[in-house]
Amino acid sequence: MRRSNPLERAFQVLDIVACADREMPLVEIVNAAGLPPSTTFRLTSNLVDCGMLAFDPNRKVYALGSRARRLAFFLRGHHEISELALPVLETLANHVGETTFVVRRGEDGLRLLRYKVPEVGAQAFIHPGFNFPRHATATGKVIHAFGGTDPVGEDAELERYQDATITDPAVLEKVYAAIREQGYAENISELDHDVYSVAAPILVHGEAVGALAIVAPRERILEKEVMPLGDVIAELCEQARVLTRLLEQVPAPR
Repeated sequence: MRRSNPLERAFQVLDIVACADREMPLVEIVNAAGLPPSTTFRLTSNLVDCGMLAFDPNRKVYALGSRARRLAFFLRGHHEISELALPVLETLANHVGETTFVVRRGEDGLRLLRYKVPEVGAQAFIHPGFNFPRHATATGKVIHAFGGTDPVGEDAELERYQDATITDPAVLEKVYAAIREQGYAENISELDHDVYSVAAPILVHGEAVGALAIVAPRERILEKEVMPLGDVIAELCEQARVLTRLLEQVPAPR
């Protein structure tokens, strides 16, 4: 007789909650799974412990957890995320008059998915590039600050690209803390000379899965009169929240 696989039962419970796409009390999960209440409770507790399910102790209901939601995001293809991000990129680029782009975090590091140049306004176009060091770019810093990654070791070697590049791991950790506090990261001539960028995280349950960013000539964006830098950053953070909500609403492929 084939023994029941506990991992298979756990996935069965996870599938039930994921397919319901809503919060569920334990009794509903028990009925849907056809398992004893004690077994179902043990499985849901284990899934909560590892972040695959979330439990609301006040209302006694279960929902998908942060880990499951992040996995759903990473299962989406680069093309799909690029298409979902395009309207947000267009809105932001045309609003602030500078190049905007979106970067995705994955197993292969940080990857530029798409960028958009404003239809009018900017006279000098700067490509966001494809390299996003964690210590020398706005996108790299904001994703590492919010990404749940390990602290920068005190012996870590950080390459110096410009005079303004942060190369002290202790200083970088303090910068990460400030980024978490303010909700965005800036880069002022740290990777490329006279280039400014600012990035806001795309969060899934508090952890960065990517970033939305703006890049421009340093002097031009710091001296904008029509739209002060503070307003540019506020708009960036708002559009990052819009993109987060958009990505969370679209189901991942099954």
